[in-house]
Amino acid sequence: MDAVDRIFELVDKIYKEQRDFAKAAGVSASKASQWRTRKSKSYTKYIAQIAEALDTSVEYLLSGKEPAAAMRDPLAGLDPDKDYVMVYKGKDGQLAATPMMPKQDALPADAVEVARAYMSRSVEVKNVVRAALGLAPLSGEKTKIG
Repeated sequence: MDAVDRIFELVDKIYKEQRDFAKAAGVSASKASQWRTRKSKSYTKYIAQIAEALDTSVEYLLSGKEPAAAMRDPLAGLDPDKDYVMVYKGKDGQLAATPMMPKQDALPADAVEVARAYMSRSVEVKNVVRAALGLAPLSGEKTKIG
């Protein structure tokens, strides 16, 4: 598996439409299509934007090495019916989660699903959510609500 395979494997998991990925990465839909069909290797010029749009690291896209812990889905492998998590704002401003014993700060299963949905969205969608919660946008982007 090479970088193009890894990119579009994530695109297919995260985005309903390839054009949504292209917009999040700051390129035209036709350029993204050229990358997928391997008619262009210009993705290397946009690798940082692509990694951000896919919520992963450049290292993972280029080498296949697992993303840094902060870039992984902190809710992966948790069973929302049995596991409890505490969601918090990490050092980088991203939402993070940690498993914990059931007690006062535990989230109900529906809150875990909301957190999972947030983690799977594009940076643009995350910034809308963050703006609604009064949090700073990711990557210094300004996002308007409504």
